[in-house]
Amino acid sequence: MMTILTILGCILFTFIVLNAGYKMAMYGFKPEETNKILKTQNETIIELRKINDELVDTLKKMDETNKANTQWYYSQLQYLGQYLKDKHDDNYVFDRMGQLLNQEIEKKKEYDLDDILDKISKDGFESLTDDEKDYLHGIK
Repeated sequence: MMTILTILGCILFTFIVLNAGYKMAMYGFKPEETNKILKTQNETIIELRKINDELVDTLKKMDETNKANTQWYYSQLQYLGQYLKDKHDDNYVFDRMGQLLNQEIEKKKEYDLDDILDKISKDGFESLTDDEKDYLHGIK
């Protein structure tokens, strides 16, 4: 009988200690508040990702717009140069455009296609630099 009472006492003591420990842990950790904080952080992360995606799209559009504007300005300069050449026998605009275009050409690097293909086969497409990828996209 004593053994049964001892066992029941131990079980009761364990239950009380565990229950009190659980309540103390819940009071100390406050999981509801933690869940609210995590939810707020997740919502903030989602908003930041949306903003980042919008910014990336905006930058791409701006880059496309800049390229289109540059082409438009070059075409207008060509028309002006042709007008000056035809009407006034003046090559000033074409001379200046030649300098501008030479600067633009110097900025673009030329790559050996075989070297790029070797790099892709060894390390994969992602190992290419942005200039190398642009070079590949420009090949027709």
